Order: sequence, then C-alpha cells, then structure tokens
Amino acid sequence: MVDMTMLLGVRDAVKAASQLASAAAKATVDHQMKDKLIGIQQAILDIQEKLGDAQEDRLRLLTEIGELREELKNSKASRASLEGYELVEVESGKFLYRLRSDQGGTVPHYVCPTCYTNGTISILQASRITPRKTYYNCQACEKFSLGIGPDEDINRSTTTHGWDGSF
Repeated sequence: MVDMTMLLGVRDAVKAASQLASAAAKATVDHQMKDKLIGIQQAILDIQEKLGDAQEDRLRLLTEIGELREELKNSKASRASLEGYELVEVESGKFLYRLRSDQGGTVPHYVCPTCYTNGTISILQASRITPRKTYYNCQACEKFSLGIGPDEDINRSTTTHGWDGSF
C-alpha cells in the first residue's frame, strides 16, 4: 500500500523538477539571463576569493596576537623579577641594584645597573680583590665595572699595597 505522504513528496519533487526544467528552458532562450547568471557567478567567485584573503588575514592576526601575548607574559615575568631588587648606594656616589632582603631563598648579590636598565638581571662578579677594594664586572654586557672599598690615600704610594695601578 502506498503512503499518502510519500505520494505528496513525489508530487512536490516532480513539481520542483518541472519548475527547474522550465527555468532552464527560459535561461537557454534568454541570452540576457545567461549573461546575468555569469555575472552572478563571477561575483560569487570574487566574494569567495575575498573570503579566503580575509581568512588568511585572520590567521595571521591570530598568530600575531599569540606572539604578543607571549611577549607580554615574558615582559611581566621580567618586570616581576626586576621588582625583587632595590637601588642602594654602596659608597658615596656609587649605586648598584641589590637583591631585596624580603626575597628569600637566594644568596644576596648585586646586579649590573646597565643590564637592569635594559630589563635583564646580570649578577656582578668580583673580578679582582685587593686589600683595599673589590672590583666588580658585568660578564653579560661587559660595559660595567666598579671598584668598592675605601679610597686610596693620595699621599700613600699604591706600590706599598702590592698594586701598581694597572688592572
């Protein structure tokens, strides 16, 4: 037995096919309609091309956003590590950044002020120790050097201390 809904579905399908056939027959006769369809198809292709370009731009921007987020995260971490230091006067007119006392778990140390200003932490290393001064150099930037200790007495010869004044 044939179901009524099935018959209605077949009738609708035949009606739709008939309309499509009629439209196709008119389209083949009407050259203006063909030209308009070609124009519409060209517009659709143009839109698809622009959509592809927009998707490429979106992907590029998402990649750039990811890189900027990573850069921001690194910058925040660097800033947080820099905040663990304070500027101190180690001698009259001589300043260094020193690890703050509330930063437990790390050996107290000084860092290069040049590197600190550039956003990095570089621990100063004692490069030379004399009876009167300790000389510190930055191994990272090689631009910073500082001697800390009592100033030499102008009236005393530096050779009595075993130092001829050269580094």
